[in-house]
Amino acid sequence: MTTQETNRLPEWSPVVYAFFVAIPMCCALLGGVANLPLAATALCLPLAATLGWFFDWKGVVSSGVLAGLGLSLPEYFVNDAAVDWGTSVTCSIVIFAFAWMGARLRGVIDGAHHVAGTDSLTGLNNRNRLLERLEEEANRAIRNGECISVAYLDCDRFKNFNDTKGHLAGDALLVESARILARSVRNYDIVARMGGDEFSIVFLESNHDVAQVIAQRVHDQLSATANEKGWDVSWSMGVAVFPQPFTAKEMLHIADQLMYQVKNGQKGRFLIETYEKEAGKTS
Repeated sequence: MTTQETNRLPEWSPVVYAFFVAIPMCCALLGGVANLPLAATALCLPLAATLGWFFDWKGVVSSGVLAGLGLSLPEYFVNDAAVDWGTSVTCSIVIFAFAWMGARLRGVIDGAHHVAGTDSLTGLNNRNRLLERLEEEANRAIRNGECISVAYLDCDRFKNFNDTKGHLAGDALLVESARILARSVRNYDIVARMGGDEFSIVFLESNHDVAQVIAQRVHDQLSATANEKGWDVSWSMGVAVFPQPFTAKEMLHIADQLMYQVKNGQKGRFLIETYEKEAGKTS
């Protein structure tokens, strides 16, 4: 299965990197030179929590170490700037703890977000996560002038398979199909189970020719596995190519309608079409 990495760094990451300098400077000037370690610690707590949030354990360890250095080094350069060893350690531990709390909070939130966006049977993205990712990628593709292709798949005769073979066999078919889908696409494409026996794939940075090659590979792999395992099923697939992406819901709807064109005609094949934003279907 594919897993989605959570990007911890925001677009304003240079500001966050500046906190690596701000913590020791604040501790040195306010804590060491001005001899106000508690005030320095209080000022550094939000900075440390932010570093833990965005840099995980690297930010946690760095916060504690940099705070300790900032509090202890001034005594070597400025007269009467010493902070006693016990206070320096205590303040560094408090700053370290706040950074750790920021990292843990981010981990809990990321974990909950992953669970909420994951299909419990197959481990793929679910419908809500796909819509979220597709909207993000559509906005990025518009900025960069890139194509997006969306595929919608349905397992033909799955209900009959489920009724005759049993639900456990049906679940096994879905899990194996999900594994094939994830394995057959590129590692940056997005695969999701939409519900029941329906799946969707988002082919990023893919024009008509690229999408056709990947869709053919996906369909061939699914068909070969069904034949190998003796499954009396086939796959109907609609692939919509968008040189200028629409909204996520519009693109999914168009791909879904293409898939139903296949199901209402000759099942077990895939149909690919290109859609221009202004003129509708072009090929």
